Amino acid sequence: MHWNTVFSAAQCIMSSPANRALHTATILAHSLDYDMNKIKIDEALYTFNSSDLLTYIKRLDDVYDHLLLVGHNPAFSVVTQELSENNVPELSTACWAQLTFDANRWSEIKQGTSLHGSRKSLSNL
Repeated sequence: MHWNTVFSAAQCIMSSPANRALHTATILAHSLDYDMNKIKIDEALYTFNSSDLLTYIKRLDDVYDHLLLVGHNPAFSVVTQELSENNVPELSTACWAQLTFDANRWSEIKQGTSLHGSRKSLSNL
């Protein structure tokens, strides 16, 4: 699977306002030929708390089917592990996970399937 397939379905990129997260979101958008206006900066993603991140995800607008979130550990690693049926390793810097849920509303998501990788794996795909 080409890395572009993993990310290109995203209707929006939501990022923490932190410099590194926003820089990552911008690089990703550029690589996907995204309109930079599709990047939404949300202060709520500047969290290291997994409970806050899970609450954020479950309150997402159901108008979105596919989102790309850029944020921080340990929150992203913990939530990814909680929401994945698969064994997902800790997400280190520049690592990614794609979660797919069998739900129509963000508030109803439970465990889903996952893919994961790193920027190095992306360059090899």
